[in-house]
Amino acid sequence: MPGMPVWERSRWPSTDPTVQANLGEALLRQGKFEEATKAFEKALALDPNEEDPGANRARAIIDGMELVVAEIERMASAK
Repeated sequence: MPGMPVWERSRWPSTDPTVQANLGEALLRQGKFEEATKAFEKALALDPNEEDPGANRARAIIDGMELVVAEIERMASAK
């Protein structure tokens, strides 16, 4: 796959947690939340020992998203 454009590589099934985390982040930036979640979850599943930097970034993004959702729910219930 060297020399292949990144967007084309993302269409191939990847067992690399970093690739899945990068894909999740790109999908998140496009507002494709369900697809992003699937990519992040795949990154985590591919890194059960929590050693891959990309998967760890996915964990941090998911944790951040959960905090934002919790805050939005808290604010909505306070109204």
